Amino acid sequence: VDLIGNGSFAAVFIGKREDGKCFAIKCIPKIDLNDDQLTNQLLEAETLIDLGSHPNILNLHHIIDNKKFLFLVLDLCDIDLYDILTQDYCGIEKNNYGGLAEKDVRFIFNRIADALLYCHKNGVYHRDLKPENILIRFYGNNGYDVKLTDFGLCTKNDFSEAFGCGSLRYIPPECINDAVASDFMDEETITFLDHDNTDPFNKYKPREIGYSARANDAWAMGIILINLLFGRNPWFSASLDDE
Repeated sequence: VDLIGNGSFAAVFIGKREDGKCFAIKCIPKIDLNDDQLTNQLLEAETLIDLGSHPNILNLHHIIDNKKFLFLVLDLCDIDLYDILTQDYCGIEKNNYGGLAEKDVRFIFNRIADALLYCHKNGVYHRDLKPENILIRFYGNNGYDVKLTDFGLCTKNDFSEAFGCGSLRYIPPECINDAVASDFMDEETITFLDHDNTDPFNKYKPREIGYSARANDAWAMGIILINLLFGRNPWFSASLDDE
């Protein structure tokens, strides 16, 4: 078993089955997580189980759960899309603008779109689409697979009030918070009125604004397409690392 990655909430190891097939094993130490963080990790496992098998979604093969750790046995991939875009050469041809060759842009974007459409048809909205959560697995003759991963921030409600959910480079303005959203939308759009017959002095009661989780994913896909074409974000200060 070899360590291949270490994140904020988990470490990832390579594990080998008796027949020689290798998997990625995500090791999540429960003692280091608060309740919300642990809930997000469990949500990812539950979502992958509910979604079942899809060729462009990272498959969950097994769960091992004990008092101290949660282990997720997943498909093993070689690299994420962020590293493909930011490193000089990682097995996929680049164009002259800092992005990828057109054939690879079409291939990768279509595979992500297929995975996302499958999620939406099954009532799952990702809310954290970004190159770091898109994995690449190479195989012979210069071929490769594309896998969508990290469902820890997903939701099954299209209408969401979880502002700031996701990565700042990839979320639309109305998702940041209600104060910022008011700068981008008129009052009629952001004020949802709930009829309240029980209060004669307050016939209409304002409800906290929200946003469409489906639209959140669509916005992120647009940013990812620009990443693929140009290796940058569509802002003036536009490196992929810029927050």
